[in-house]
Formats: sequence, C-alpha cells, structure tokens
Amino acid sequence: MIHFHLTWFPGNKKNDWAYAERLLRGYHRFCRYYGFQGGLTLLGEELLSWPRLPDLIRFSRSLAIHPIRLDGCATALTPAKALMLARTGVTNVRVTIDGSARWHDHYHGLGSYSSSWDALRLLREVGITTEVLSNVTVDNYTCLPDIAATCADWRVDHYDFQRPGPLSQSNLMAPSAYRQLLIRMDQVYHEMVECQTVFGRSDHLWKLLYYETGRSSSLADDQWVYCGCAAGHHRFYLDESTLYPCRYLPFPLAQWPQNDLIHVFRHHPTMMALRQPASFTGCRGCPLLNYCRGCPARSYAFDGQWQERDPQCWRMEQN
Repeated sequence: MIHFHLTWFPGNKKNDWAYAERLLRGYHRFCRYYGFQGGLTLLGEELLSWPRLPDLIRFSRSLAIHPIRLDGCATALTPAKALMLARTGVTNVRVTIDGSARWHDHYHGLGSYSSSWDALRLLREVGITTEVLSNVTVDNYTCLPDIAATCADWRVDHYDFQRPGPLSQSNLMAPSAYRQLLIRMDQVYHEMVECQTVFGRSDHLWKLLYYETGRSSSLADDQWVYCGCAAGHHRFYLDESTLYPCRYLPFPLAQWPQNDLIHVFRHHPTMMALRQPASFTGCRGCPLLNYCRGCPARSYAFDGQWQERDPQCWRMEQN
C-alpha cells in the first residue's frame, strides 16, 4: 500500500472542532479514493495545551489515519501529557536536536537542549516511538556524529538530519563539504549498526553518494518516478486552512476543506509539474533524474527557481 502524509499546523484553527472534523473526514475520503494509507503529523508548540487534542487523535484513529506524529512540542511535555499521548494513540513524537547544548540553546532558547532530552526519556517510558531530527548548517555540522552516538546511548528509535528550510548563503554548506559530511555520517552509522537506533537517510543526495560509490542497485531505463522528493506525489502541508505541496515550498494550492482535495491533488498545475521529472531542468541529463532530483524547496529558497539543481548537489558542481 502507498503511504500518503498530511502535515498540519493548526494555528488558530485548532479551536474550531467542526473544521477539524470536516478536515479529517475529507482526508480520510481522499485516502480511500486513492487507496493510500494516510498518516498525520501535527505541528506546533501549543498542541499539548489544546484541550481537544485527545479527541482529535482518537477521531483520527477511528478513521484509520495512522501513524500519528507530533512535532515541535517537546519542551512542553510532562509525564502526565506523555501518558495521555500514549493512551490516545499517538505513535511517534519527533524532537529536534540542533547541535550541542551550546548551539541548540542558541537556536531554540536557554535550557531547551536539556528539556528535549528529558522529553525523549518520558516518551520512551510510555512506549511512544521516539525520533530525533537535526537541522544541519555550517555552524553545527561537526556535532552530528555526537548527536547520533547520544541517540544510540539513549536508545532513541530513529535519528536523521536534514538541511534547514529556507536555506541562505549564510547557513549553506558547500556541495563538496556536504558530500564529505554524508561520507562521515555513513561511517558513523556503520560503526553503530548493532544498536537499537535506526539511522535514516532521507536526504535525496544520499542516492547520489551511493550511486557514485557503487552501492546502489541498477537504474531502470524508463520514465517511471521511483523515488525522490515527495512533494506532488504523496504529501501535503496544511497551514491552518491553506494547502501547500511541501512545508518549505511557499506555493499556496487551495483553501481546504473548501476545495476538493482529490481535484487539487490530481489537477493543480503545481502538483502536476512536481510529478514530472522533465520539470526539473537543473537535473536534465542526470542518470538519477527518476530517483533523486534533489530538493526543490532548497533550490527555490536559494535562487527562486525550484526547477533548478539542488544548491548542494556536488555532481552538478563537478560538471
């Protein structure tokens, strides 16, 4: 079964239960129409103070929307709230760790590094799957091996890192330096292969590294899209009531649920363009076009053109 994922930042809409119920029913209908297994991520620091959050989670589960993840609320977690999340059916909680204590607190506020690890401990105690995500920049990339090792020591279930959105010249690693980081992290992951933590490789540029080093399987010679960016394929981002193809692509698609989600997914020009490998003019001629295409959101943030090459793709730099 193909998985589809909706990430929702409720904002002020979280106080409108009728809207939330209509939204989730529409999402359920969309997933049934396409035969998707629909997952849901809820974003926001204030989620845990929302009295109807347990009702939303239970209602989602009743519609077979699964898994359900919370993101961005770790610093507000308490033992009672962790237990509530487990009992109502939250499957995963993602916690951001952006470097050492010094760098993380610099980005997120004094004491947030310590409270994030405390939240992971509480989540483990109640049986919720724990995820740690790091946003890698020129400032904190040297911290990533230590974060991965700490995740292994703490028995975090899943660790991964991503490039932040939006990118800027000030936080962008050079393509060759980013390639070296992937090589280093690949070594770190292999050194801890026996630990419980699963180390993710969600960045599409991992595919390029493995292709170069002969560790990828043979490439199919056809026009199918096998993997790469999920925008346009099996992901939506909902900011209050505005749909976007991705959390980091600022292209409003429609108001929802006022508009039909099936129609938006199938016929909106932006969604259609994102599904066409030929749209990615910056990747033209690359053997990984149907497998990678980099990150269009990072391309857009860098120079305003999502169709251009990923600004950290070293293959294009070499060419």
